[in-house]
Amino acid sequence: MRKNACLALLLLIYLFPLLTSAAIPSSKQRVLVLHSFHKGQKWNDDLSRGIESRLKIDGVELNFEYMDAKRYLDDRHMKNLVRLYRHKYQTRKVDVVISTDERALDFLLTYRGDLFPNASVVFTGIKSYEEDMLFGEKKLTGVIESVDIRSNVRLALQLNPKLKRMLIIVDNSPTSLATISAFLPVVREFSSRISFRFTDFVAMEELQKKLEELPQDNAVFLVNYTKDKNGHIFSMNESARLITGSSPVPVYTLWDAYMGKGILGGRLISGYIQGKKAAEITLGILQGERPEQIPVQTNLSSQYIFDYKKLKEFNIKLSKLPRDSVILNQPYTFYQQYKKLIFSVLAGGISLSLIILVLSLNIMRRRRVEKSLKKYSQRLTFLHRMDQAILNTFSIENIAEDILRPALDLFDCDLIGIFLFEKGHPQAKLLLLRKVGNESSSEELAIPLDWLPMEDLGAGAIWSPSEDAKQGPDFLSKIESFASFKSSLLTPLMFQSKLLGTLFLGSTREKAFGWELEKISRQVADSLAIAVQNEHWLKEIRGHEAELRRMSINILDAQENERKHLSAELHDEFGQTLTAIGLNLRVIRKKIENTCGMNVLNRMEETEESIERLSEQVHDLSLDLRPPMLDDLGLVPTLRWFLYQYGERSGLEVDFSVLEKKGTIIPGSVSVTMYRVLQEAFTNVTKYAQASKVTVHLEVTTSEIKLLVSDDGIGFDLHEVRSRDLGIRGLGLVGMRERLELLEGVLKIQSIKNRGTTLQATVPLKSQ
Repeated sequence: MRKNACLALLLLIYLFPLLTSAAIPSSKQRVLVLHSFHKGQKWNDDLSRGIESRLKIDGVELNFEYMDAKRYLDDRHMKNLVRLYRHKYQTRKVDVVISTDERALDFLLTYRGDLFPNASVVFTGIKSYEEDMLFGEKKLTGVIESVDIRSNVRLALQLNPKLKRMLIIVDNSPTSLATISAFLPVVREFSSRISFRFTDFVAMEELQKKLEELPQDNAVFLVNYTKDKNGHIFSMNESARLITGSSPVPVYTLWDAYMGKGILGGRLISGYIQGKKAAEITLGILQGERPEQIPVQTNLSSQYIFDYKKLKEFNIKLSKLPRDSVILNQPYTFYQQYKKLIFSVLAGGISLSLIILVLSLNIMRRRRVEKSLKKYSQRLTFLHRMDQAILNTFSIENIAEDILRPALDLFDCDLIGIFLFEKGHPQAKLLLLRKVGNESSSEELAIPLDWLPMEDLGAGAIWSPSEDAKQGPDFLSKIESFASFKSSLLTPLMFQSKLLGTLFLGSTREKAFGWELEKISRQVADSLAIAVQNEHWLKEIRGHEAELRRMSINILDAQENERKHLSAELHDEFGQTLTAIGLNLRVIRKKIENTCGMNVLNRMEETEESIERLSEQVHDLSLDLRPPMLDDLGLVPTLRWFLYQYGERSGLEVDFSVLEKKGTIIPGSVSVTMYRVLQEAFTNVTKYAQASKVTVHLEVTTSEIKLLVSDDGIGFDLHEVRSRDLGIRGLGLVGMRERLELLEGVLKIQSIKNRGTTLQATVPLKSQ
């Protein structure tokens, strides 16, 4: 017993690793690739390569099964496959099944519940797809093979413009049937340019005979032909070789698996790329994505592929092919074989040449550096002086006076000037400086525009007349005093593509102005263009200011007219109406005083008093708006009346004096402005001055009118008031100043704390 127990224990220790390894499931995920056809069929092999490129990784076990459905289509074969796969995978869990082509997918849709009930399915190589095909199916997605028939037909017409007919080779396979349905819209689209004919399901010998009889205006389109009417099976390479060998015209196709056996080419679908896409979807599922959430993809990864030998055979130039085309069997030239070496040698030679060139240039530059620095310093000094002149003055005449003299030395010329153009004027003004010995003389000329090359200058070109033949106008030859000058240069003054003038250089020497001086003249012309434009803008601003002044005067006149109208309305209409109401109330009170009680009579009396006060307020308001006497009697009587009224109301002592030259006419706008200034001044006295006496002096001469208002009040800090925000300090002083400025007048204010304030308003009379 003890011996048997020891043997059993030893046996258990020996078998334990085997038992535990069988009990622990494999950690690898298993993927099964189910091919419709047999191994060695190029399309299937390309799909396998694409799948392996992404799934041949650690953690994934990749298995391949071949249904061989191209050669065996009977039910018995299918049932044998079901039994085989059930036997092989009943105990080996499959996570994902990748099916290639229609037959494998049909097989899975029929038997997956029995063979792979828990596996996800990723299909590829499917030519036709409709959503109802997968109705009710779960855990299934994939890639649709979308062939580009339209591009291939268009390509055939492009390579052979005389093409009239196209023979489309098909068999009775699902691939052919799906492609035929995709061909129909293309047939209708190109029916006006080319006729299409599909082959019947015939034997290979009969097909070859038809191909041999094709005329030169035909082309052949090989869709699929791997089985003929007699049941003979052909590989893709064999099918392509037999068909192209019998065809006297180019043969196109849709799949790259046919290439290499006489096919010319086309826009081809790659089995390798389709397999790669299917593998990427599979990786996503293995990493946790649900197949139902992965949309079915359409494979558009096609490219133009051509056989170089067939292109040469049919005399098709490479330049006629689409860009980025792949050329197979193209012979390598010496350059292509040794391209890297050639580039290396060339790069080395160029580098050495550049080093030698750089060293030579450096030596030459070092010899010229002192002379160049001197010229450059002179140029910078001149440009700085010119910029300072532009900044310090806006008059182009003054700028020309400052810069033309030093420019004579900078350009080493005998004449220098600036042409100025005015819009609509037939002549240009020339500000000219001429060298006379060691001195220089300035002058101003008027040159007709048709003497100048306006078209070239307007295009921004530097212009110099040709020595051999005059090209366009040359004003030098038309001015007698310029007859001795043999070379000239005109550089346009351009600002924002607008020609403002021209910098002019003249010399008694031939070929006096080289490219370096032309470059300097362009720099000088650019700065001068800014100066000319600044002067134009200044004139425009002054014009706008004058226009604004006129508009403001019109607005003030309108305001005064409106005040005058309102004053008249208040005085004539409202005043008379209130007076009539008061009289009527007195009559009524006398009529009823014997019949009414004291209460009514008191109310009547209060009403009369209210109307009388209202009448006085309307009268005062009409006078404040616009005293009629300002228009009827003039400024001096109006000011005298205003000051008397102010003294009566405020109790302040007001002293008024006038010094007036007899016969001086004061315009209405000046009278109104002076009256408003006096009003505003006394408003400020009332609000802020705390004065006991105010002195007003009016002085009128033939050239100007001056108003002085002085008080003995507390005064104020003028700088502090001006620094305040406008909303705090009010508009009084601003309004007075603006009214006076519209008449080119001046407002001056002097104020000393606790010693009073003096305001002086002066308006010229000559300009009015």
